[in-house]
Amino acid sequence: MIPSASNTSGAVSRYRRSALNDSFSTLRRMANLLEGSRLEVFFLLKAKFLYFHKDSPEAEAEARQYVTRHYSRHPESISGFEEWRALHRDVVGSANLLQKKLEETRRLERAIEKQRDWFRNHLDILSRPLLRRLSILDLPNEVLAQIRERMNPDRWSTGKGIQNTRLVCWRFCELGSIC
Repeated sequence: MIPSASNTSGAVSRYRRSALNDSFSTLRRMANLLEGSRLEVFFLLKAKFLYFHKDSPEAEAEARQYVTRHYSRHPESISGFEEWRALHRDVVGSANLLQKKLEETRRLERAIEKQRDWFRNHLDILSRPLLRRLSILDLPNEVLAQIRERMNPDRWSTGKGIQNTRLVCWRFCELGSIC
């Protein structure tokens, strides 16, 4: 028995939705990994500043810039440094180990960002056929009225402009009735 076109398209649609769900969950996991690596970098920068470069304005500026870039919306979410420090005594004790760990963690962060970008592009490609194209008719009446008034305000003072607008489609007819 040959499958009908509707059965085939339904199977493709189910497959696409399943692939989208899998990709979204992978993207969420990657976001969590990225958040963890960014927190690790922040703690490493903080340790570097506190233990080895206390008098260095460059180290402090680097840590502040990193926090501003990645945690500007939720600076209160940065906690747990004392617990991290207790778990990483060996790294905190040596400037060389700290620097190596910082470089390694930053490489990991860049790799995760690269993977995340790839998954975002993948999701865009998968979801594109499921999205409906937007048109001018999707705009709210208030926005359409503003567009109409800015196009040629003199024509709207006469009844001819409104009359012509109402002949275009039911939505424009409704818009012409509002004026």
